[in-house]
Amino acid sequence: MVRANGRAIRQETTLHRGVIQEFSISPDGTNLAEVVSNTVADRSVSSIVILNLVDSGRAGREIYSRAGVSSVIWLTNRSIAFVVPGRKGGIFQQNTQTGKLTILRPNGTGVANLLFDRQSQSLAYEHVAPWWWDGRVSVRVGKDQWPLQFISPKWAQQERVTVRALRLEGGRNRGLHRKYPVSSVAFPVSQIAWRRNRLVVLRSSRGSFKSDIVDAATGRVLSDRWPLYRVGSMAVSPKGRIAVTSMRLWKNRPRPMCGCSGRWGLYVLGHGGEVHAVTALASGQIDYISRLWWAGENRIFAQILGADTPGGALYWKVVEVDWRRNALIRAFRWSNGDLGTLDSPCSLSADRATAVCIAQTLSSPPRLVRVDLHTGVMRTLEKVNPGQHRLALHFKDIRVKARRNEMATGFLALPRAARSAAVPLAVMLYGFDKEYSRDAQWITSYPVARMVHSGIAVLLLNWPYSPDPARESFQTTLRGMNTIVSLIADAVPAVRATGVRVTRAMIMGWSFGGLYAAHAIQRLHEYVAAQVGDPAAFNSTEYALAGGLLDNAIDWTLGGPPTRRYIDHYLTLDPAADGRPSNGPILLEFVSRNPDAGQLLQEWRADGTQVEAFVYRHSVHWLNVPAEAKISRARNLDWAKLNLFGPQSVSPAELRKVGLTVPENGWWSHRAK
Repeated sequence: MVRANGRAIRQETTLHRGVIQEFSISPDGTNLAEVVSNTVADRSVSSIVILNLVDSGRAGREIYSRAGVSSVIWLTNRSIAFVVPGRKGGIFQQNTQTGKLTILRPNGTGVANLLFDRQSQSLAYEHVAPWWWDGRVSVRVGKDQWPLQFISPKWAQQERVTVRALRLEGGRNRGLHRKYPVSSVAFPVSQIAWRRNRLVVLRSSRGSFKSDIVDAATGRVLSDRWPLYRVGSMAVSPKGRIAVTSMRLWKNRPRPMCGCSGRWGLYVLGHGGEVHAVTALASGQIDYISRLWWAGENRIFAQILGADTPGGALYWKVVEVDWRRNALIRAFRWSNGDLGTLDSPCSLSADRATAVCIAQTLSSPPRLVRVDLHTGVMRTLEKVNPGQHRLALHFKDIRVKARRNEMATGFLALPRAARSAAVPLAVMLYGFDKEYSRDAQWITSYPVARMVHSGIAVLLLNWPYSPDPARESFQTTLRGMNTIVSLIADAVPAVRATGVRVTRAMIMGWSFGGLYAAHAIQRLHEYVAAQVGDPAAFNSTEYALAGGLLDNAIDWTLGGPPTRRYIDHYLTLDPAADGRPSNGPILLEFVSRNPDAGQLLQEWRADGTQVEAFVYRHSVHWLNVPAEAKISRARNLDWAKLNLFGPQSVSPAELRKVGLTVPENGWWSHRAK
């Protein structure tokens, strides 16, 4: 038994193991359909498992297995629909009781985001056209700091999206097929929804961050009376009212061009053009609103990322509000972490009596939790990734002070050897400046427990929070960068101040953490190696590939395009642009849609830096494909051993198995302390 919110929670497990990619609750709230991925011989295999939520003694049943299954939804209480990618796949319907399988649409190439309307018995889905060349380019900068040549990297590709509707008669008639093109703007469709038996589409235009809600059949813009400013999510009530999350109405925008600021709020759009702002969503700070659900005409459930007080610890929770009375009914929160995530929102039953969410804490694996939305009682169902932290480890909090007096929270896990001997240290850039950060479980390439049990101390380091760089001037962004680099420099002394004797240290980071790790290995001698994962970038390639949507944001940050006037700003924030090799070798991992990382790789190698580079073809920014995440964890573990313990700690065969190579003299750095 464990406890949360003062209540006892019953611990349950099912027979299956693996990573739960997504899940969906049946309309009556009695069953859960899970897409569970396992890696077999470095190949990812997905299974659909049906879990009974009422009979806790019944194990999950696997009803389908094939690589890449996604977008599982319920059509009825006994029937599901899902997508199998590729030409030999398609949209399938399966009876969960009999196992009967029916194909609704052959060829699953480019199909995603199924949406079923029970009133009209219609199924809608998004169809992504094959990759196409947009003529967009990256920039090569000459020695005189002038854009010298425009080249098109092989990964400079973009999606165009159209929406199709597939009409079903009781889930059996596959004859009616209507296609609704919505490519009048080049930005992909954000969301589709059913409204009074008609399909509506939420889309965003380039440059302005202005969003529209469009009737898919006629192309008529429904949101003219309430112009929307950077909409995140949309939901339609039974009578056709539309609730949206938005950073405010467009007519109240703070700046005429840049759609980069504002606070997320909930708005209900009336039939006559009136707008109701639901300010009772939270009493503290709201950073993001992920998903909305209607319960009747007055009640709305929302999944939000917020804090009890401005600047407080962020966490995910589910809230219920009465939008007419602008009143908070109740909030559902996991005891010491998140209830839901950005990538895995909760799933609610049709009667809004039951929800299933992912709950996670700092040092334990995420798990599925059933939430009774009437009583608030929560019951643990299943760990999402049982293999991620099988080994026990304990974190202790430490405070790290940057040179500008900003303080950051660090979580330190020590191996047993630290009690009597000196140990190496891996500093992992973990998230923003909160006592608890939701980013811990997102970074699936960090084998924290394996590293600790291999004798390596691990410091998860939150950096001081600064606003979205896209809202700030170049000088503000540069100050934040320098502050975080100074924090990384003070991380090793802060660990030593606790009594731990540190030998060598390395730095690891993903996304913005990867950018900061890249700057640290360029500028600091305290670290002997770096792992840089899919780094954020402020370089000329980013500008060339951003398109109209992000041009304004980049202009606001860096002053303008990478011309002679502003190129120094780009080079300053580009860690590899100074012409010097880094202070240690770099393991660079990035997804194929990140051409900025490709520019960093070219620059580092041109400067003489030893870089091991790996590109992931299937994941999008986060390593959400189990096979890719598994090999990344293995690489990072061997990379840490190699640089912190020496070449003798990992055999050449082990290194070759994960794609690493070793120079004759090893990866040693004489700068280690």
